[in-house]
Amino acid sequence: MKFLVYFGSAILIFLLFLIVSPFFINWNSYYASHVLKQIENISSDISVKGVNNVTGSLVLPKIVVNNLHVESGSDSSDYKSTILIERLELKISLLSLLLFSPKVYAVTVDGLSMPLGSLVDILSSFKKGSFQIGTFNIRNSVINTHYDRTSFSSKPIYIKEGNIKTINDTKVISGLLDIGKNTYTMTADVSLDKTQYRIAGSVSSELTKVTLSGVSYENKFDGVIVAKGSNFAQFINDLSETNKTSVFSFINSQEEFSLSSNIKLTDKRFELTDFKVATGSLNGLGNITCLSYSSCNINIDFSKIDLDYLSSNNDSNYSNKESRTLDYFSTLISKDLDYDVKVNVKEIKYSGQVSNNLMVDLNVLGGKINVNKMIMMLPGNNNVLQVEGNVSSNDLVSSFSGRIKINGNDFESFAGWLFPVEFESKSNNSEFSLQSDVYIAPRIFSLSNVRVLTSGLGDAKGQLKIKYDKKNSFISGNVDLYHVDFDRYNINTKLSMENFMRMKWLKDINYKVKFGTNINDSVINKQHVNDLSFSIDVVQGKFNLDKIRFNATDGSNLEGFVKVSIKPQDIRPKMSIQLKSSKYNSDFIVFPSL
Repeated sequence: MKFLVYFGSAILIFLLFLIVSPFFINWNSYYASHVLKQIENISSDISVKGVNNVTGSLVLPKIVVNNLHVESGSDSSDYKSTILIERLELKISLLSLLLFSPKVYAVTVDGLSMPLGSLVDILSSFKKGSFQIGTFNIRNSVINTHYDRTSFSSKPIYIKEGNIKTINDTKVISGLLDIGKNTYTMTADVSLDKTQYRIAGSVSSELTKVTLSGVSYENKFDGVIVAKGSNFAQFINDLSETNKTSVFSFINSQEEFSLSSNIKLTDKRFELTDFKVATGSLNGLGNITCLSYSSCNINIDFSKIDLDYLSSNNDSNYSNKESRTLDYFSTLISKDLDYDVKVNVKEIKYSGQVSNNLMVDLNVLGGKINVNKMIMMLPGNNNVLQVEGNVSSNDLVSSFSGRIKINGNDFESFAGWLFPVEFESKSNNSEFSLQSDVYIAPRIFSLSNVRVLTSGLGDAKGQLKIKYDKKNSFISGNVDLYHVDFDRYNINTKLSMENFMRMKWLKDINYKVKFGTNINDSVINKQHVNDLSFSIDVVQGKFNLDKIRFNATDGSNLEGFVKVSIKPQDIRPKMSIQLKSSKYNSDFIVFPSL
C-alpha cells in the first residue's frame, strides 16, 4: 500500500514538474540555437536571420518558434529572398528534450510566406538525411509567384491545409489549395525504390486535372507532367492570376485542352522538353531550358492560333482586355530575369483574317523586353510586317517604344484587311510600304511619323493616338492624303451609309474623336481636287465637321461647317449647316437625304 502511495506521489510530482518547469526553462537559451541549426541543415540555400521567441511544453513535448525569419539564397547568389513563418511547432520526444538534443518527429507550419523561386531552390538543394520527420502539416500559408522573389504583394497560391505523412516508408501528401479563382485538391505519393524515389501526384479542380509522375535521385528529378480539362480559359487565367496580372483575361473560350511535357530538374537547372499544348484554337510544341529560376531559353512553335476563338469572337472584350498587358509589366518582368524567347506561328487568325509565319525573337534582360525581331506575313501577296523595339518600366508606367515596317505587293488586300474598304478592281502592281513609330502604354496606343507610299493608289502621312479606360476612349490625330483616286475605293458593303447618316449610332458611342484630314492632288467622283481639309469632332450625341476648306481644279470652292446632334429621345438628328461657295460643282460631293 505504501508503495502505491509513493508511486502515485512520484507520478504526481513528475506531472507537476512537466506542467510547471516550462515556465522556468529559458527555451531561447537552451533550445533555440539547436532547433535553428536543424532548420538551416534542411538545405544549403537557407539561413535563419531572426526569430521572435521560442517557447515549449513538456506535456505532449513540443517547441514552438514564433515569427521565424529565414533568408533563401547561397552566399554566391546575387539575389536573396525572404521566407516568413508566423508559427512553427516542432513535436519532439521527451527524452531528447531532457537531454537538450531535441529530435523532431512532427512539424506544423502555420502562416508560411515564401516565393516560388525559393521553394524551387530549396528542393533542388534539399538534404534528405538532415530532417527526417514522420508528419508534416501546413496551413494558412502562401507560395508567392512574384518573379523578383522578394515581394509578397502579388496574389499567391494559397495553401488552406496540407500534410505529409510517412506510411510504410512512403510519403503520402494531401492538401487543399486556392489558385486563381478556384480551389484545387492535391494528392501525391513519394516512395523509396532502391536508390531512387518514385513520385506520383495530382492537382485537380472540378474542370481541370494536372498530374506529375517521375523519379528523384541525387537531387535530380525526371518525370512527365500532364494537364487536361474542359475549360481552357479557367485554367490559363487561374495560372496568370497567381501573379495578380489577369494577363490572359481576354481568353474566354470554354474549350477542352491538354498540355504535356517531359520535365527534368538537376540542381537548379530546369528543363521542359517535348512540351505540347492543344486546344480547339491553338496547337503548339516546344522546349524550355532554365539554368536557374530567372535564366531561361524558350522555344515554341505553333501550327495555329485562333485569337477570334480564344476571345469568343468578342472584339470589344478582346481589345479592352489585351491592352492591360502593360499594366502588369512590372509584376511580370523583374530586373533579375534573363530570358531568350523564340516563337513561331504558322497560322494566326484575328478579326476574321488569317496571317502566316509569325516569327518573334525577344530577350528579357535588366527589367526590359527587347524585341529583336518580329516578322509576320499579312493577308495578301507578299505583305510582310516587321516590328522592333523594347518594353521598359520606370516604376510608374510601363511602355513599348518601337518601329513598325510593312512592305508588300498587294495594297488592296492589306487595306481591305485593315479598313472597311473594297476596290473596284485589283491592279497588277500595288506595291506599297508603311513605316511608323509606335508607342504603347497602359490605356495608350500611339502611331507617329506614319508614312505610306503606294504604286498609284495614293500616299499618306500622319499620326494617331488612342487613349482609353473603362468608361470612354479618346481618339485623336491627323492624316494627309496625296494622289488618291477615291473612285477606286468603295465602303465595305457591311457598312450602310444610310444608317450612318441617320446618326442613331451617336446615341450609344462611349468615345470621343478629334481628327484632322487634308486631301491634296486627288480625284473625287472623276473630278480633280487641289485640296480638301476638315476636322472631325465626335462625342456622344454630337458629330461636327468643322473647318471645311475645299478647292478644285475647275475653280469650285467651299468652306464652312456641318454640325449634327441627336438626343436619346430623338427619331431624327438635328443639323446645323453653314457652307459658303463662289462656285461649286455638285459632281464632287452630294449630300444624302436624311
